Amino acid sequence: MNNGIARLAFLNLLLLGSTLVIAEEQVAVAPTSSGRLYADYTFQDCCTLDAWSSSSGALWTETCESMGGYCMGGKDVANWVFEMPVMPVGATVLDARIQLNKQSGVAGSAVLYLRQTSSSALGISSALLTYNSPMHTQSAYFSNGMSHSFGLPTSFFQDSDQSHVAMALYRSSTLQIYNVGSLKPTLVVTYEGGEPPCLGDLDGDGVVGGTDLAGILGYWGSDNPTFDLDESGTVDGADLTIILARWGMCS
Repeated sequence: MNNGIARLAFLNLLLLGSTLVIAEEQVAVAPTSSGRLYADYTFQDCCTLDAWSSSSGALWTETCESMGGYCMGGKDVANWVFEMPVMPVGATVLDARIQLNKQSGVAGSAVLYLRQTSSSALGISSALLTYNSPMHTQSAYFSNGMSHSFGLPTSFFQDSDQSHVAMALYRSSTLQIYNVGSLKPTLVVTYEGGEPPCLGDLDGDGVVGGTDLAGILGYWGSDNPTFDLDESGTVDGADLTIILARWGMCS
C-alpha cells in the first residue's frame, strides 16, 4: 500500500470513528412551583375542583367520596411546573421522562397531563387548564416500589417555543408523591448534537446578559441544575462569576 492510500485509509478510519462517537447530554430540571388542586367541600361540593394549596413536602391525588349525601373526602389533583430544558440549537431529543417517588398508595394506574406554557405560575386557573385541556395525556402505572420513571413523548420537548412545562397527576385511589429534597419530581431530557452550548447563556438567546444574571440571582442558594453552572450543588458566587466573566455575545 503506498503512502497516499495509507493516509486516506487512516483518515477514513478517523472519520468513521468520529461518526460513531456522538456525545449524549442530559438535562435534569426540578419543579419551579407545585401545589394541589382540590375540591373545597365546605358546602358539600365534593367533586368540583375550585381551591388551591401551594407546595408542600408531599402532594397527593384522589377522587371525591360521599355517603348519605355528605362529603367524606374531596377530589385532589397534584400539579407541578418545570422549566423547559435548555438545549443547544439543532439538538435532537433522544429521551424524555418524569421521575416521581411514591410516598404511599397501593399499586395501580394514574394519568399524567402535560401542557406547554409560557409561565411558571401555578394556581387554580393554570392548574385547571392543564387538567381540563392538556396537550398530552398518558397512563402511568405505580408499583409497590418508591422510585418510578415514566417516558414522555420526545416531540413534546423538541424545538418548543414555550418556556415551561406544566404537569398534573390524578387517579381515583389515594396516591401520595414526595415533593421535597432529593425525592422531589425531576424532569430529565437526553439529547445529542446541536451547536456547542454557550456557558452562561441560560435562556439560549445567544447573549450572556441581564436575563441570565436574573436567573442566577432568582435561584440563589438553591440546587437548581440549570443555574448551577459549575455543578457544585449550589447556585452561588462561583456561578455569578461565570456569568460576569462571559458577559456579552456568545462567540
